[in-house]
Amino acid sequence: MTSQSAPAGEACAASGLPNRYISGVRIDTGNPSHAYLALSGYSRRWMIGADDPGVGHVFETTSGGSSWVDRSGTLPDVPMDDIAFEHGNLVVATDFGVFSSADNGTTWFRYGSGLPNVVVDQLTLDPNGNLIAATHGRGLWTIAAP
Repeated sequence: MTSQSAPAGEACAASGLPNRYISGVRIDTGNPSHAYLALSGYSRRWMIGADDPGVGHVFETTSGGSSWVDRSGTLPDVPMDDIAFEHGNLVVATDFGVFSSADNGTTWFRYGSGLPNVVVDQLTLDPNGNLIAATHGRGLWTIAAP
């Protein structure tokens, strides 16, 4: 990942990234230059500064972090909390549940069924390939592998 310098007390975003908190990172184990980020916050309001691109929640790099591409597609404008790979799909935990994309972020769909519309803080796969979603206040949910 590249670094940029900023005046003391000011944040600085990498090329193509909004200036918001990173809430999830997934690195491709087969290619460490390829990774995805999930960003917290809202994208179209409350931007940090005039130079901040401000939009997007899921970003991809194939250059080890020197540049990023927005893969947010049809995601709602809500904070992302975590990101995972699951059976060839990109999966994100959000403040409104779990969403999945089979086309690298162009289109996103609600993932699984029965999961309440709650903040999902963390995603992980169990040894059987099921997705475990840790919610804020509603416990752990297992979503069966397809």
